[in-house]
Amino acid sequence: MQKTVTVRIPEEMHRECQRLSRRRKVSMNSFLVEGARKMIEEEKRRLLYDAFSEAADEGDVEFASEAQREILNDE
Repeated sequence: MQKTVTVRIPEEMHRECQRLSRRRKVSMNSFLVEGARKMIEEEKRRLLYDAFSEAADEGDVEFASEAQREILNDE
């Protein structure tokens, strides 16, 4: 199911989003959804990385280091 959301952005940002979406030959909606998706994935990776840092602090350094390397390689 999809939801409709109204987003207020500065005019200059709107113009830039229009320009970039046209350049990529995608709709403004697709452009903004992809941007949000990337931010969500970035935040998930950051939280996972931080969780493995906590595991290292608790003594499982080898496991945490390997897990963090995998996360960084996925970027």
